Amino acid sequence: MEALELQAQVREEKGKGYARKLRREGLLPCVLYGSEIDSIPLTVKTAELDRVIREGGPNALIKVKVDGKEYITIVREVQNHPVTKDYLHADLQRISLKEKLQTLVPLQFVGESPGVEQGGVLQHLLREVEVECLPTEIPEFVEVDISNLGFGESLTVADLSAGPGVDIITDPETLVVSIVAPETEEEPAEGEAEAEPEPKEPARVGEEE
Repeated sequence: MEALELQAQVREEKGKGYARKLRREGLLPCVLYGSEIDSIPLTVKTAELDRVIREGGPNALIKVKVDGKEYITIVREVQNHPVTKDYLHADLQRISLKEKLQTLVPLQFVGESPGVEQGGVLQHLLREVEVECLPTEIPEFVEVDISNLGFGESLTVADLSAGPGVDIITDPETLVVSIVAPETEEEPAEGEAEAEPEPKEPARVGEEE
């Protein structure tokens, strides 16, 4: 995986008001931390960080350039606005390309399940797994093949493979996907149906109801 470049500037000021001002100008407050460096407050162009994440995925290797220095990093966390989903802040972690790290990788489901063709429902129980590997070996996704999954059957993390050099460290007994029966509305048992009220005869003239 080749590192994508991202230009950054040291952020001299702090505070929510200053952060809002930066975001209005198309800049994003970030912090760079990690191996053998002190925490460094930064700003990057929001559009550039978005481009890097879109091109390289959530585990993209990012070469951050600031003040004539370069740091190989990954995005550890991005905070988003709860309504607009706009970027609010990002944590960039400096890493060593020679040291293994742990990170989350999304699952990608492939194939057509015979169990679904038999009327079952595909139930996704897990969307990502945690892996351990060198930064250059982080897979874009872990493939989940459901083409042999029959009705009533399931797959666990133990059934997955992330490729050479990549260890999946999520609990191997964790369920990933199952083919289950479709939900049906329960019908009342025989004899338990509510009795409909008998029609009431109209009162005759001169008689009380």
